[in-house]
Amino acid sequence: VCFSNYVTGEIGGSLGQHASSVESIAFCKAPESTFCVSCAMETNINIYDFKKQKIQLGQAASAGGFTKVVFSEIDPCIFYASSSLGHLMLIDVRSGALIRTYKGHQAPINDFIEVIQHKILVTAGDDFVCNVY
Repeated sequence: VCFSNYVTGEIGGSLGQHASSVESIAFCKAPESTFCVSCAMETNINIYDFKKQKIQLGQAASAGGFTKVVFSEIDPCIFYASSSLGHLMLIDVRSGALIRTYKGHQAPINDFIEVIQHKILVTAGDDFVCNVY
């Protein structure tokens, strides 16, 4: 995972790496936060301190890879991570602690969205199912 200057395109540095291709990356939207996260089709999610340009924490699953990470609009220090096992996890970026796991898919989750006005999460999976939590 590398970062570059938006204007010049110059590579600023490398934050860390995964053992397989990176599937998704997201930046924490809390004004005081310098965290970003990345996931891959491996069992690790890397949590980076962008200011220090290094891996702060790692969050590992017991099996399966991760397909997407997105920070919550409700709590900017919480992010969602969807897995290739069909689970959606809520994780605190500051500690790496797993807050909750939503289960219900029999195949990988391809996409998900937090719908704030209805206070729901909607997931779409390879099992031809959309779940509402």
